[in-house]
Amino acid sequence: MDIYSVFMLIAIILALFLPEISSQEERFTSKKKVYCRILGFSLFLIAALRSTSVGIDSLQYSRIYYRVQQLSLGDIIANFLEVGFYFLLKLLTLISKDHQIAFAVIGAIYAYSISRFIYKHSREPLASFIMLISMMYFAFSLTGLRQTVAISILLFSIDYILQRRWKKFFLLVFCACLFHRSAIFFAPAYFLKKRQISVSRISLYLFIAPFVFVLRPVFLNLIQLFLYSDYRIDFEQSAGGWTTLFVYILILIVAAIFKTPLENSNCDFPFFFSMMYYGMIIQMFVPLQPTIFRVSMYYNIASIVLIPEIIGVQKEGLSRFIAYSVFFILMGIQYYIFTYYAAGANPYSFFWQ
Repeated sequence: MDIYSVFMLIAIILALFLPEISSQEERFTSKKKVYCRILGFSLFLIAALRSTSVGIDSLQYSRIYYRVQQLSLGDIIANFLEVGFYFLLKLLTLISKDHQIAFAVIGAIYAYSISRFIYKHSREPLASFIMLISMMYFAFSLTGLRQTVAISILLFSIDYILQRRWKKFFLLVFCACLFHRSAIFFAPAYFLKKRQISVSRISLYLFIAPFVFVLRPVFLNLIQLFLYSDYRIDFEQSAGGWTTLFVYILILIVAAIFKTPLENSNCDFPFFFSMMYYGMIIQMFVPLQPTIFRVSMYYNIASIVLIPEIIGVQKEGLSRFIAYSVFFILMGIQYYIFTYYAAGANPYSFFWQ
């Protein structure tokens, strides 16, 4: 059962009944809130009701859940690095011995944080929710449960970057690290907020990118001296890493083309553009070491804000129609060719099946 196609169809149909969700003049309308709540709740149901066959690591996490039931808090501290996640599981075991509650609670945390993020920052929530499925962001949330909680926390932390409240931002980063240590790599995001993306800055970005690309093996060896030394560099590079990198580069190119209208919009374009750029830089390392996609995802989530904003700045009916047509074609290709079986999300089955 391709429940994700059903979800995307619901997103499209619902958008037709609530056309004002993309109104620039009333960005935070009640209809937009209703739209995001309905789709957020739908994501929760997909996550909460899945069986352990959905998501590559779901069965492993169900076993961990039953193991945690036998451990004390002292045992958790002694045996696990990311204690926040295991404390959460231990708390849930006091409510239910069934691992399904962990799927439900973590699904609820992610569904709320991502739908809230889309509501607050996306001009075209329809496009954002479609990208959430097509770009594998949601599929990953069904398998990488520890990092899913970390990502959810970091989505809240973006508010404090934009508000320049560094204490609350770094506190949330610390909390996210208690669930997945890779969250520490999001700490530099605080310094990405700029007043504008100037031509000179774009030129600097263009200079840095090929420099980093050529020296990737050197940088990766240095990083692995301190972190994740148990992973090896794999020079038999995967096609998936290259495909995703190409998509991110394309997004940045299109965003640069529409730089002027995007800067005049209300999407904090300089910040999300910089997030996307550094996410693309990190993605360059993924073909060498696939696990690095976990870090790039923290930054590339900005794509579900940038692309909708690019669509939203198309004022004329024809250009808007063309933009959405191209978007749906590309996202369809991305989902049905590259993402369909990603992270073990398909085939989907309910826990009672």
